[in-house]
Amino acid sequence: MSTSNTNNLPKTTNGENAAPAVSARNSKPVTRRYGTRNASRRALADIGNRASTTSTTNNKLRNTKPKASGLAESNKLATNKTTNANYSDSIATRTRGKRRRAAGAVDENTRNTPRQRLERTIRAPEEVTPKAIREPTEEEKAYAESLVLPEGVIDIDTSDSGNHLAESTMAIPVMRSMVTLEQTSCAAAGYMFIQGEVTAHHRRILVDWLVDVHSQFRMTPPTLYLTVNIVDRFLSQKAVAKRTLQLVGVGCMLVASKYEEIYPPSMEDFVYIADGSFSREELIRMEALIVNVLEFRVTVATPLPFVTRTLKAAAAHDADPRVALVAHYALELALCDYNSLHFRPSHLSAAAVLLATRGAVQWDDTMRFHSGGYTAEALAECVDHLRKLVAEDAGAMSTRLNAVRRKYSKEKHGQIALVADELKSEMEMEMEDHRF
Repeated sequence: MSTSNTNNLPKTTNGENAAPAVSARNSKPVTRRYGTRNASRRALADIGNRASTTSTTNNKLRNTKPKASGLAESNKLATNKTTNANYSDSIATRTRGKRRRAAGAVDENTRNTPRQRLERTIRAPEEVTPKAIREPTEEEKAYAESLVLPEGVIDIDTSDSGNHLAESTMAIPVMRSMVTLEQTSCAAAGYMFIQGEVTAHHRRILVDWLVDVHSQFRMTPPTLYLTVNIVDRFLSQKAVAKRTLQLVGVGCMLVASKYEEIYPPSMEDFVYIADGSFSREELIRMEALIVNVLEFRVTVATPLPFVTRTLKAAAAHDADPRVALVAHYALELALCDYNSLHFRPSHLSAAAVLLATRGAVQWDDTMRFHSGGYTAEALAECVDHLRKLVAEDAGAMSTRLNAVRRKYSKEKHGQIALVADELKSEMEMEMEDHRF
């Protein structure tokens, strides 16, 4: 080995050359080069002196820490004395409390634990001052009286007393609120005078087409009634051009479907079913215009809830199941007729049921109460109006405006429209005999 290589070997404590490290893989001597003092300590650690080296280093670090000043030491001692004194005082206080409780001399001011406060509340209920009972207001008294059925009126909600979805206890108040709501949620009769180009005939064409669209999309009945209500209220406040009337109708159905349907049709579906008469952007703008003109008032009273309630009262009299189909058929014919706006939704519904029963159900106090308070004499004019609509629709098969007739000619609706001639003759005979 040369002198230069010997000088590069690490030195031991005696100044002699250390033995070269041996690799475990090829068993050849491997020379480790440590050029600094720390590297020498690393080499010592590799052969088993790590613990001693670490302890020596820690001792040096501990010795180099600066000592605390005399003021800090005195503050620390004072803090320890205060803590010990407080702890001793708390121990003494608890000990005195135990001795006093054992002796039975417990002051009321010291009984402040949550358990003791609860015990005092339970043991002394007379100390709790009862709240004064508030007298009911006049509105509350009137509401309570409205829940009481008049004498001779059958409670038609007893069958739903166990059905929590029916809310039978709230049926009468809800219907009373609907009667109040219909006074402000319907379009004024004869509103067409504000329109320049649109006429009542154009309105009928639009509603007839909307009935077809409603059937193709398989939407629920409330959507159709709400659509026609929105159309009439919008046209009664905003004059539109004849070329945009279809866009208005689709926009109204879009708003109604979003309100009533769980899965309403998309805007693309409405644009497609209108054969591209308008774009998606135009439909969005029309929807925004409609809701702003109506001030976002979409909760309205339509004929549907009233006819449902009146039919339930008729079912209590064991009416024919076809009565419901005939009543809905007459009401949808009234939707297409502009002159039907002269009657309120509750009035139309009661007249439709009276027309559908064809004298099989006596219009007694129960029917009058649950139909909105209408007597048979008060419904005579509206019944005659609906009877004419049914008679006109019987001969409308050759015309283009027959969407309602085609709808009620299907098996799903009992093919009621196919027997319109029979219904027409029976109704005329019953009107002549004054059975209503």
